[in-house]
Amino acid sequence: MIDDFYNDNRLVVVDPVLGDNGKMYGPISSEMVSEMNLLIGRADIITPNLTEASLLLGRPFPETINETEAKDWMLRLSDMGPGIVVITSVLTGALLQGDSLPLALDRAVHFITYGVRATLGYSYDQNQGILLERILNRLNFPMPVSSYEIL
Repeated sequence: MIDDFYNDNRLVVVDPVLGDNGKMYGPISSEMVSEMNLLIGRADIITPNLTEASLLLGRPFPETINETEAKDWMLRLSDMGPGIVVITSVLTGALLQGDSLPLALDRAVHFITYGVRATLGYSYDQNQGILLERILNRLNFPMPVSSYEIL
């Protein structure tokens, strides 16, 4: 699809869906991780979670990661091809709507924060994530601006 549809006006965003919580998803193999490394090399932006970042870098999953190490991981992932690396999976829609990267990050952080708050107290399968239906309208709300460091 990248070959068929790419032009200078297109944004190639890859969310390398490989695993979560320190483990690969059931059908994912090490061969798939290698193939994903090739795909992220063609992306403008990648949005791996921490598990996916560790898999892409061939590193063990850390139970905790400090700021310095997280920055190092993002720079190493960027060296593989993408100009922008965000270790998260929520912000792509805002970028596609024309938001700047800092505004998209703010929107993602606030959206997930609202989602967690709206989900607390409900009894349901946590593997289903947050209760999006309760907060989708929040995507249209103005977002307070925070500060982020661009590496």
